[in-house]
Amino acid sequence: MFQTFAVGGLALLLTLQAIEPPGEMPPEALRDQVARIPRGMTAAEVRLRLGPPRHVARQILDRHAIEQWIYGEPAVLRVEFDRIKGQEPQVLTVRVVQPVKP
Repeated sequence: MFQTFAVGGLALLLTLQAIEPPGEMPPEALRDQVARIPRGMTAAEVRLRLGPPRHVARQILDRHAIEQWIYGEPAVLRVEFDRIKGQEPQVLTVRVVQPVKP
């Protein structure tokens, strides 16, 4: 009986590890979204469309910041926002990240 439970638990564990995190889109789907994210779209709208980013980087400038949201692992898509104090962040650019060649 213990062996059956252990084998069943192992199968369940392997199944759970194979499932992508919630909101994570496959690389092909992320690439397809590039044309659907126009300049000026808000950060909230991007989050609704693509889900939470895998990584976030921010560069602080004089009265505003540039923020990069990275989607996919390895990185597939990079969305850059202009964050002006007191305003909703807006998309500046959307780029497909090219894979590093060996």
